[in-house]
Amino acid sequence: MINLKNKKIYIFFIVVGIIQIFYYGVKRNDFRIEILKNPFQNNSHINYSLPKKIIESNNILKSENIKKFNLSKRLKEDMFTFQRIIEFNYPLRFEERSKFTLFDLGEKNDCEIIKSGKLLELKKCQ
Repeated sequence: MINLKNKKIYIFFIVVGIIQIFYYGVKRNDFRIEILKNPFQNNSHINYSLPKKIIESNNILKSENIKKFNLSKRLKEDMFTFQRIIEFNYPLRFEERSKFTLFDLGEKNDCEIIKSGKLLELKKCQ
């Protein structure tokens, strides 16, 4: 009789522990089960891990077949965005002397607009 009571308590705590693990994983850490569904596909679920600005920079540079690019002063000052753009766009190269520059949408300058997105613009500067 004591043995059966101990098993029920043991099972109860296991169930509560599993529920707590799911609670912390989903509610507190923004963990998404969708990420585990297709983990080996190219660029699977990048929208859960990267800001839209970083993803858009990659889309613009690849659509225009740009191999070397520069970033505007405003984008360089934001170290988080600067680092992520360079890392995510590899093997495309960041080069200060490149004539193709990414700007935040609405940044004023005298460069020719090559392509505009929702958050960024690619411009050709002389």
